[in-house]
Amino acid sequence: MTTLPSVGDLSRLDLLDYSFMRLDLLGIDRYGGRAALADEISSMPDLVADAPPRGRLADIFGTLWAEVYLVTDRFLDVLRSEQLAGWSAVRVTVNGNPSVPPVSMLQVTGRCGPILTPGIGRYLNPGTLDGSDLFVPANESTILLSPTATAALSQANLVNVEVEPAGLEPSE
Repeated sequence: MTTLPSVGDLSRLDLLDYSFMRLDLLGIDRYGGRAALADEISSMPDLVADAPPRGRLADIFGTLWAEVYLVTDRFLDVLRSEQLAGWSAVRVTVNGNPSVPPVSMLQVTGRCGPILTPGIGRYLNPGTLDGSDLFVPANESTILLSPTATAALSQANLVNVEVEPAGLEPSE
């Protein structure tokens, strides 16, 4: 991303439907979901996830951690092909269901300041955006998306990916 977007144009990444298969990501309990999402673990352990024997497959899988997603290579290919900034991925070994495609834990390295909620509304200071296409606020585990990332993910026909307006207003 070269120019900072308007705060009102930001979106957030989520699961479209929570009835798709969830994967139980093991080994991050001692760190917490926020640390795993935001790439704040200095020496990441080898990651393993347990999959149920059946369930609907997707390009993004929820885990038992609300803020941590496991994504397919197809999802990562969209991020790479569009040269989106602000993310990394850690490969995860999946046990229990051979039909699950290769997945990685999505980590978001982009940052912005805190989302403020001083009553009605949600506010973000646009000067705190670091210029990434994927980023997390200082005080939440929400994955925010630039308009470029929003367009790329929305047009990619990925299964179970929801991109919706973040509902933010600029603060000073």
